[in-house]
Parts: sequence; structure tokens; C-alpha cells
Amino acid sequence: MAITINGNGTVTGLSVGGLPDGSVDRDTLAAGAKGSILQVTQESKHDSHSTTSSSHVEISSDLRASFSSLASTSSKVLVTLCLYLSQADNSRTIRIYRDIGGGGYNVVGNSTATGTDDGSFTHYGGGGNQFLDVLHFTWLDSPNTTSAVTYTPYWKTSGGTCYLNRGYYNAGDHEGVSTVTLQEIAA
Repeated sequence: MAITINGNGTVTGLSVGGLPDGSVDRDTLAAGAKGSILQVTQESKHDSHSTTSSSHVEISSDLRASFSSLASTSSKVLVTLCLYLSQADNSRTIRIYRDIGGGGYNVVGNSTATGTDDGSFTHYGGGGNQFLDVLHFTWLDSPNTTSAVTYTPYWKTSGGTCYLNRGYYNAGDHEGVSTVTLQEIAA
């Protein structure tokens, strides 16, 4: 098929892969092309925190990550959690909750991670019974809005105390910094 430059500025007759390598680079793509990362934000918590709650409660307002608006209702939001956790013998459940435009927090889909200190998460052991688990958890959300969106992790425990950013038996051992990172992705 012949390549034609039409009077309206469009080109016809090109097949997939019809351009030589290097003809199109990132700078020549349309702004907001599908798969583009449109904005990124991250929140972190540096100090320790704990819960004994048997129902889901917010881990900390320090871990609320927000976008003031999204570019399109078709945008996706990739939510990435990195949480440093410790607990003895019992399991804990982490969920991602979302608020759209101040309407209140609701759990996002089936965004649930459950684990114990014996292998469900990455386990870092120290001397004796010192341990700290690192939970890396991602969720791709479709909020279907251009309003402000906020994401925050919630947690609960099946018993005992669950700690954030510190070892279970010693507050000074294996301290971590927990984060929530958001990426808006054009779809």
C-alpha cells in the first residue's frame, strides 16, 4: 500500500512496524498516551504505631496519599504499599481504602493481604525473637472520577498487638519507614 500524506495532516498506508527504528521516541508521543504516568505522589510514616483492633481501622493519617484531581475518568491509579510490620503468632489483614471527593472511605475491591510472621510476608529475623516483615502490595484501581482521590491502608489483627515500623519485642530493632505511593496512569 502506498504511503499518503493527506491534506488534513494525517498519514495513511503505514502498517504496524512500518517506521524505521528511532523514528518515534517518547518525546514525539501524544501527551497522555495510554500507559503514560501522569502524576506520582508518595506519603511516608517514620515513627512506630500499633493496633490490637479486630476490625479494620486506618493505620495512620500519615499514610494518606492523594491526588487533588485526575486527568480523566478513564485513568487508573496504581497504589503501592510498603509496610514494615511485626506481630507474634497471630495473623493480620491489610486493606486499601479509597475516598473520592470527601465522600468517605470504602475498601477498594478485593485489595486484601493477609499474613503471619512465619512466611506470608518477607521475613527479616534478628537475634532471638526480633523480627520485622516487609509487605509490598500493589493494587490497580479504576476510580472513574476526575475528583480528588485519597488512598490509605487499614489493618486489623486476629489477636495480640501488630506493630508498624518496629520489631515486636524491641522498639529499637529493625526500624523501617512505611510508604504509600500513587501513580495515575492514562488508560
